[in-house]
Amino acid sequence: MVDQAGRDKVYREVWSALRTLPYERQNAHLEDIAKWAGVGLDARPEHCIMTPGEVSDISDDLITIGGHTVSHPTLPAHSFATQLREIVDGRSACEQMTGKRVLSFAYPFGDHDALSVSAVREAGFEFACTTRAGCVAPEADMLRLPRLYVGNWSGDEFLRKIEDHLF
Repeated sequence: MVDQAGRDKVYREVWSALRTLPYERQNAHLEDIAKWAGVGLDARPEHCIMTPGEVSDISDDLITIGGHTVSHPTLPAHSFATQLREIVDGRSACEQMTGKRVLSFAYPFGDHDALSVSAVREAGFEFACTTRAGCVAPEADMLRLPRLYVGNWSGDEFLRKIEDHLF
């Protein structure tokens, strides 16, 4: 029996090997792994973060739903056409769930290059976030905004983190 640390190590190694591959090749490798492990590739309901209905419900209040991609690729590893298709199709899926226009985008893994930024611009997004930590300044590039990481913190710790960045 492999312990959790061993499983985590294997996961990171497989993820590292697959993350820059085209979606079709990733899927082929995942199908091979699933077959070897004797499991299916369907998402287990208990592992889904939200249903489309739940996304729709929260978008009615104070939550703004932003765009991402369809298959969560490392965008710079792909052609402009592939990046644009991933971005546009991901946006369309979010708009179908919410019934609202999606204006913001988050780069998968924060990975982006000049082509990725061009694809986001062509897709019509008003702003996009990287994973670079920081606060937004008036001179910020609207398609390469930094963001604040939110951890699994208590409310008090979260408030301290916000105050540290604001004051």
